[in-house]
Amino acid sequence: MIDKIQMKNNKQCLNHKYYLKIKEKGLKDSFKGVSKMLTSWIVLLLSITLTFGDFIITDEKWTGANGQYVLFKRLTNVLTNETALISYHPGGRIEQLLLRPKRNASESEARLVSVLVGNNGNITAFLENKYYKSCPLIPWANRIANATYTFYGTSYDLPINEPSRNDALHGFLCQQNFTVTLERVSNFGVAVTLTKTFSNQLQNMYPGYPFQFTVNLTFELSAGGLSVFAKVVNLESKNAMPFYMGYHPYFNVQDVGRACIALDTRFGWVELLTQGDLQTGPLIPTGQSIVWTQWDGQHPIGTNASNNNLPNYYDNGYRIFSKAGHFNGYNGRFLPVENRVIDTVGNVTFVLWQDSKRMVFSQLFTGLQEKTGEKGIALEPQSGSTNAYNNGDHLTVLYPGQVFQSRFGFVVE
Repeated sequence: MIDKIQMKNNKQCLNHKYYLKIKEKGLKDSFKGVSKMLTSWIVLLLSITLTFGDFIITDEKWTGANGQYVLFKRLTNVLTNETALISYHPGGRIEQLLLRPKRNASESEARLVSVLVGNNGNITAFLENKYYKSCPLIPWANRIANATYTFYGTSYDLPINEPSRNDALHGFLCQQNFTVTLERVSNFGVAVTLTKTFSNQLQNMYPGYPFQFTVNLTFELSAGGLSVFAKVVNLESKNAMPFYMGYHPYFNVQDVGRACIALDTRFGWVELLTQGDLQTGPLIPTGQSIVWTQWDGQHPIGTNASNNNLPNYYDNGYRIFSKAGHFNGYNGRFLPVENRVIDTVGNVTFVLWQDSKRMVFSQLFTGLQEKTGEKGIALEPQSGSTNAYNNGDHLTVLYPGQVFQSRFGFVVE
């Protein structure tokens, strides 16, 4: 049940381009009259702040059996009805994202597009989280082989959460409860920041990862779509920590087999080779790679006639190997990667942009329909390779006090 606390194939593949948080403090009993007056003004000011201009933040809650519940912040553009539903208990997931296409004004005014596959109010599926829908993958993304790694001469064993492959999969942040540390509304957009800290003092350290750190995830809805900003800080006083991250959105398409993928052609890409079958093999990179140009927006995923015409199964990783010409010397920034999922049946293109300095990997997964019947394509931005704790491929080593920052986002064309 949803309890709203506060409401307010080839020929078809087209490569389209394109604080105020007021915390009311109780006043002393001797100032009851003043307190009532101040409280009224504070509530009014709070209401104005959270509904400033065309944007608003509201709260939502899903409740289930045995006292289960999930808490959300909904970010909404009241002018366009674009909205993002962000969970924070447990947190960091985009449960719903509705955006208008940016290709032209007439189409933008005509319809809202559901960008991501969600759980549609099913709290059991949300909490079970079997296929990591829109999960932050921290402090590692994809698999750590045999759930073990060695860092600065010390070996660590992680809990195995993918028994079929004996791996540790996708970190441990997605099931954690966050604290909302900032809500911001302006004429230009609306944002919420979620924070989670792991420390010895809080006694919430994860087995096999004895490093203290804090994570800030900021979700911002604006006229340009939804942007996500990640910030991770090493809280250790002496020890470095291994780190890389990713995110796991499933793009909502009408026909997976007829959809196309367009990896940003301004960059060179290689496919990371793995051993064995994609569905039953280890999916751990061998260290070898090949130049990959197939995902150019012209080739569909395709269907497997021998498997009930389900879409071809991909669980493949790709890495940028060339960024020539994509550093803007004027402002000192790397231009973002713009990868696309093209829904040829729905006539819409989803753009996933990502920081080309940090998020240089993309993982493609097309097996959701085979596993659940849902028509979604996962295109996952990552800052490091699968098994980076062991192979070191773009592993980030954060020393005490050091900060990792990156960003990515969603646009509809």
